[in-house]
This record gives sequence, C-alpha cells and structure tokens, in this order.
Amino acid sequence: MTKNLDELARALRDAPPDRDLSAIEPLVWRRLDDERSWAFFGSAISSAMSVRAFQSALSAIVLFSGVLAGAALQSSAVSEPDAFAVFPIASPLAPSTLLERS
Repeated sequence: MTKNLDELARALRDAPPDRDLSAIEPLVWRRLDDERSWAFFGSAISSAMSVRAFQSALSAIVLFSGVLAGAALQSSAVSEPDAFAVFPIASPLAPSTLLERS
C-alpha cells in the first residue's frame, strides 16, 4: 500500500455518504422500544416458568420423602416375632401354634 492511512481517512471524510441516514434514528428508537417491551414480557414468562419449576421440584421432594418415610415405617413394622417374649401375639412355641401344625 503506497497511500498513507491519514490520506485514506481524509478521502473517506470528504466523500459524500452512499446512503441516506436521516431516518435511521427513529428506526433505532422504535426497535429499542420493541426490544424493551419483549424483554419485559420475556422476564415475566421466565419468572413464571421458574416458579412452576420450583413448585414441581418441591412437590417431587415432598413425594420422595413421603415414600421414603413410609418405606422406613413399613420395614420397621414388619419384624420377626420374638420367640421368648412373655405374651407375644404370634409365638412359634405357643400351644395353639404347635397344635395347628400337626
């Protein structure tokens, strides 16, 4: 390149614009207003979706903890009868149990 950068900048400055830019400012402001309105609705929608996701996650946690607690109670409720208890409900050495087997 034989031309200096300053000369190229001066030539560009002195050249007439190749497009009419007089109507660009209203277009920019209109587009910014459109973006702001969509951003407001988008944030409202995303916050509603995040609330719904939080409620769903909370419901899943509560359901899981209920199932877990129920399983723990069920496993503790079904226990082997104690053969040496004084008055057990189902004793394997009780006369009624021994007579039923024979």
